[in-house]
Amino acid sequence: KTMDFDPRVAVGVMLVGSSPGGSTSNLFTYWAKGSVPLSITMSAASTLCALFMWPVLSLLYVNLALGLDDSIAIPFVNIVATLLIAIV
Repeated sequence: KTMDFDPRVAVGVMLVGSSPGGSTSNLFTYWAKGSVPLSITMSAASTLCALFMWPVLSLLYVNLALGLDDSIAIPFVNIVATLLIAIV
């Protein structure tokens, strides 16, 4: 607890920080004359991995790192459904 956040703010920071990146990295890669196909592949891979890892990591971070038990409930089913809808 280095920053001494309110537990709800800390959970929000962890969820946003562990969410997959968007398509902006592909644009920056194009502007920097980098490998756009590699950037697109990595963005797709991180989004696919997020389907399984984001709920698991958020469960670990909230319960183990913050020590919050049942004071804040995270709807993991809704998270996975939203990620599936975003991919499809």
